[in-house]
Amino acid sequence: MDLERIKRLHWLRVFINDDVISTNVKRLKWDSETNELVIQFQNDRYYTYSGVPEAIYNNIEDGLAGTKTAGEWGPIGKFPSVGAAVHQFLIEGGFQYRRGGRI
Repeated sequence: MDLERIKRLHWLRVFINDDVISTNVKRLKWDSETNELVIQFQNDRYYTYSGVPEAIYNNIEDGLAGTKTAGEWGPIGKFPSVGAAVHQFLIEGGFQYRRGGRI
């Protein structure tokens, strides 16, 4: 990779996680310039959340929430849970969203 390309990539602040361990969430993409978080769910639906700060993205990526229900994902209180973090930090947090998006 040439030095000029490395310099350009250094300033690129888009984070993509293709290795999400979740029964609900398949992939995440967060853009630090727009503060948009795109989530691809296991059913291949995409949602884009607006105004998501980096700390919230990190909490979701790390699954910093416990489940409130039991199911195939595990017992009540399973921790960490990416799906529970999406619900707690984005949905209960009142972030604006729209259907669709791309990763």
